[in-house]
Parts: sequence; structure tokens; C-alpha cells
Amino acid sequence: MTGSRGAAVPADPPALGGAGVADLSGRLAAGDPTALADAYTRFSDRLLEVAAGHAQADGAAAVRAVLARLWEHPLRYPAGDDALAAALDAATSQYVAEQPARGAERVEVRGPGPARRPRPRLPGPLTGPTRSADDDAADPRVELLATALAYRPAVAATPPYAAPFAAWTATVDRVLAELSVLDWDRPTGHDGRTPREVVARLAGLDAALATAIGIPVAGALAQPGADPAAEGIVPAMARQAGSGATAGRQAGPAGAGTGGGARPDGVVGGSAPVRPAAYWPAVFWPPVFWPPVLLWRTWHEGARGLCAWLAGREPEAAKTPVDAFGWTAPVEDHLVSRMLGTWLDGSAIAAAAGVRLPALRATELRAATRLALGRVRWPGGPDGAGSDPAPLTLALTRVDPTGQPAAGRPGGAVVVGRWLVGPGREPLALPSDGPAGSQPPPGGEVCLDVVDFCLLATGRRGPVETAADGVLTASPAAGRALLAGMAAVLPA
Repeated sequence: MTGSRGAAVPADPPALGGAGVADLSGRLAAGDPTALADAYTRFSDRLLEVAAGHAQADGAAAVRAVLARLWEHPLRYPAGDDALAAALDAATSQYVAEQPARGAERVEVRGPGPARRPRPRLPGPLTGPTRSADDDAADPRVELLATALAYRPAVAATPPYAAPFAAWTATVDRVLAELSVLDWDRPTGHDGRTPREVVARLAGLDAALATAIGIPVAGALAQPGADPAAEGIVPAMARQAGSGATAGRQAGPAGAGTGGGARPDGVVGGSAPVRPAAYWPAVFWPPVFWPPVLLWRTWHEGARGLCAWLAGREPEAAKTPVDAFGWTAPVEDHLVSRMLGTWLDGSAIAAAAGVRLPALRATELRAATRLALGRVRWPGGPDGAGSDPAPLTLALTRVDPTGQPAAGRPGGAVVVGRWLVGPGREPLALPSDGPAGSQPPPGGEVCLDVVDFCLLATGRRGPVETAADGVLTASPAAGRALLAGMAAVLPA
């Protein structure tokens, strides 16, 4: 486990504050230590009142224990303030009821949600370090942070352009904390990969990016004597794995056999793979047969190390072009792609674990959408966009609060992004006010659920099935061209 930083109440928000984290639940999941201090300020009085109902209870210790558990397992608790307050009240009442008297042996408090095997904990009482009589006037949040950070580290220090990647790394780390031993080998929903395989792939992709940037990585990503920096990460791994492994520099997923810059839509020629081969090169490092806790720590420590290395660089490093996965792009663009892939994989694991991962924040979705739309391939010819040069509007929607799917319900979908796209033009962000389909442009509108769009852009889904779940008010040729051009444009 990553060592904890010294306990102190942060005077200023960390770099994570620039990532658009607004709600308390999301900030806690993302590892923002100021969120824990805010939670104490917001809920401590009412929790002390709950604890005061038990004459023998140590109210201060109960509040620390309950809020430390909130920090360690934030995804077990509801997101809304009122629901969160009620859940903390119940957890405090349970804690003090299980403590027969002050000074008695500690009884572990359990938050709401399914009982799952937690991450191995450090020894020591939840009540934190012993306070002397001279410390009565000290800020109790300092003691709370000292307790909480012993069980879970704060989000990694990182420059602003890498803050979303660091935040989602910390959040997905909390998803993995909810997995039981059996959960690690249960298939996830998107493509049937198990959490074990997903985490190994996340670790491999982060390690490949770190190697391309120039960060030393333990383990070999290529054969001895190979020069990945000169040859390219993907060709080196493809040569190492053999002819049946991943694709080369300009190809998409393995065995796609596409040429001329075109990428596959999820249907692979030749021998059919066991699972959908819509991914960019499938990097499996470390081995998937490692114990889950070792896979977990390898991925988490590697991602935090990548963030820490970037934190020590000059701001100009964000614009440095890096060749990784057959894609030459600035470091900040690679991190946007890694952020998107981490969120998607974390969402799939969260569904298998029975918890709900927060949605992408507006700034993160905007950055990922702009990057993906900037790489859309517009084919010419009678069936391509060249026959209909009118721009299209891409409307990204999300599931509305009633739980109904946004796609297919133009009147009730919540639009979270609207973009004007077309051949030969830069993607232009439009106001997203109004329901989906309310103001169709002259060239028509393509309405997609935001998760479907992200799955399409990262190659986890094909354009045919994406079109089946979307709403196309554009001409059939233009809509097909847009969806086909967006398939697998990001190596996430």
C-alpha cells in the first residue's frame, strides 16, 4: 500500500480541485482529503448527538471511526447529502451500540451496503493517536486525517492536466476495494473480461505509456535488445507476441487487417477471437494469474507513480509529443485517453461489484469528446460523408433521474454535450440546453448515450450496435459515416 502523507488539514484544495469535482461523495471517492475535512465540518455535530444517546460511548472516537470508514469505502454510501447524512447516523448508532463501554476493545464499524472483504488493513485502533490534555483545543480534523490516511492514501499529487486521470485512478481503486475474492474472476458486462484481466490490462497500458514517456518501469515490455522508443511500443510488443498477437503501428485491433488509416468496427476478419477484438493492442502486464491483491497494487502503484513523475516536470511537458500504441500525441492527450479507459473499465468492474461509479464530470467529458471527434475518419465516395458535406450535430445524452434510458427518448433525455462535426472542420462545442432532438440542424443530428459514445470511441463497441441503440435524425449515409469514423479512435 502506498504510504500515507503526514496528517494536516489542507489549506488549499489539491490539484484535484481543478478537475471539476464538486459533490462531496465524488470528492471522497476521488481521494480528495479536503472532502474528508468538509465531511467532518458538515456532519460531526449531528453524529456527536447520535453518539450522545449512549451514555458509555466515546462520541469523538465514534465520529472518527465512522468518517474513516466513509473515506475508506466511499462507494458504499449514497451520494446525496440527505441520504449520506442518514447513512452516517445509522453507522454511528451501530458503532456506539457495539461498543459496550469507553476503552473497551474496538468493534469494527460496518457501513451500509453489501458486506465484502476489505483490503488488508494496518494494525492499530481506529481512534487514532492518543491525545493529551494539552491538545483539547487542537483541530479534530487533524486527528481524523491521521486515522483515515492510514487506511487509504490521498489522491496522487499531479499537475492539473493529469488530475482527472489521478482522480479516476483513486476512484477505481475504491471499486476494487469492494471486490470479494470470487468477484475477481466473474465476467464484467461490456466484453466478458474478468476484473483480473481488466486490471492487468490497465496496468499494462499505464506501463506502456510510462515507458514511452521515459519513466523507468519494472518489467519488460519488449524482447531484450529491442528499442521501443525507436521502434514503437505496439510493434515491439506485437513482434514479441508473434504473428497472432496485437496489431502494428497503424493497425487497429489485433488481426483487423485494415489499411489506409481505416479502423475496424469491431468485426475482425480471419479467425474469430474468443472475445470481441475491438480493443486497441491488448497489453497484459503483469500476468493475469497473479494474486488479485498483487495485480491491484501493481496497477495502483504504477498509476500513482506515473502521476508523481509528471508532478515533478515542467508545465511544458504536457505538450511533449509521445509515440505510444502507434499514436503520436501530446502527453496530455494520452492522459485524457487513459482517463477515459480507466473510467470505462472501472464502470464495468463496479457493475460486477454491485456499486455505482460516478459519471464523467463535464470538463472530463468535454476533453474526451473533443479529442475523439478530432480523430474521426471521414471516408469519401458515394457511401461516405463526401456525398453529404453538410455538418452534423452529435448530441450526447445520459440516463435521466427516473432511470429510463436516454437513447430513443428525445423528449426526456438529458443532453450533456452537443457538438457540430463534419469533414474538414474542427469539432465545435454547442450549447447543450434543451432536450435531445429539440433543435435538429440542417445536416441532421446523431443522438448517443454518453457511455455508448465512449465505448465506441475506445473500440469496445462497434458502430452497428451503437447505431441500433442511438437516434439518427441525419441521412443514413452521413450517420453511418460518423459512427464508423468514430470507432476505436482512442487507444484506451
